[in-house]
Amino acid sequence: MPQQLDIFTYPESPGFKARETSRAAAAAMAPQAKSLRARVFDEIKKAPGTPEQIAHRLKEPLMNVRPRCSELAAKGLIMDSEARGTAMGGRRAIIWRAA
Repeated sequence: MPQQLDIFTYPESPGFKARETSRAAAAAMAPQAKSLRARVFDEIKKAPGTPEQIAHRLKEPLMNVRPRCSELAAKGLIMDSEARGTAMGGRRAIIWRAA
């Protein structure tokens, strides 16, 4: 199902998919997204990392950190370092770095 983003607020506000649970999760995250996005960005500026590594360093749930990485990338503040780390389950993951 395609992602439904509000083009007037994303990436300033959390995006969501076309499901009520996704929309509810975005609405619940909205009050803290800006401050968490700033913390994620500060952490990536200190040291590049995968979303899992960033979540671990910030002691935040991965499900809260990964979308902030997408928002920061959409804003042009972070970028793919072209290096890869290992995500949960052994999959390859982007190592994000500050732009």
